[in-house]
Amino acid sequence: MDSVKRAISGFLEEHPSVSEAVLSVLRPREFQLYNIGAAKTGTTSIAGLFGRFRRGHERRIYESAVQIAARWDGYLSDDELAAWLHERDRRLWLECDSCQTLAWFSDILAREFPEARFMLTVRDCYSWLRSIVDHHANKPALSDAQIALRKRFYGTHSGDAASAPLREAGLYCIEGYLSYWVRHNTFVLDSLPDSRLLVLPTQRISGSEAAIAAHVGIDASRLKSDRSHRNPRLKKRHILEEVPREAVAEKIDALCRPTIDRLQALPALRGYDAAGV
Repeated sequence: MDSVKRAISGFLEEHPSVSEAVLSVLRPREFQLYNIGAAKTGTTSIAGLFGRFRRGHERRIYESAVQIAARWDGYLSDDELAAWLHERDRRLWLECDSCQTLAWFSDILAREFPEARFMLTVRDCYSWLRSIVDHHANKPALSDAQIALRKRFYGTHSGDAASAPLREAGLYCIEGYLSYWVRHNTFVLDSLPDSRLLVLPTQRISGSEAAIAAHVGIDASRLKSDRSHRNPRLKKRHILEEVPREAVAEKIDALCRPTIDRLQALPALRGYDAAGV
């Protein structure tokens, strides 16, 4: 029996299109959703909402970080990336795939998985910055992969006096974090058609079950609304509070204003303060 299983497994590895067809018959998906909000925007909460389905949170995230680096540095073609995304999908075969790094492949995902739907959880600049800084301060990167991912995402500016408390704590500067907020959200908005993308503020996840369910075509009663907000803010040192709020507000306006205005023009964000200051 083991030899038969190995033979079947080997055949499916060599014939990926057959493998996907077999999976679609034996384990059909009711929907395929990618939640691609940035870190600290509710990706854990969204995965929790889909607890009754095959869902994952940041699965194979550091493998995808390697792919991001290769793509940004020009070593990975779109076709090679598409092949990796299909291989990843076959291995995980999720209905809800909530993973921040997949945002940087959203253009390829939309092309390769035409039935897939997407969510972009968005958090206002100030509370997002406070949360990501708290997270990095209280949970330092422990592996080379974590360090490399954070440096590539947030380590793009040297910073000024306002960022001194962050630098003293071994973190990146305010401009580096805010620039990433802009790049992440802008790339997703540029890559995906409105008809396939649900943009949802983090603070509105609870109470938006009907909209989320409608986006993927299921009844809202099947979502586990009691599992939202599963990743609360750490109650430790809050370094951003050591920076004058008006200094942060100036940086948000200088770096993020076009993206803020673009987000706030969306119907789903009507009345939402995407600056947060």
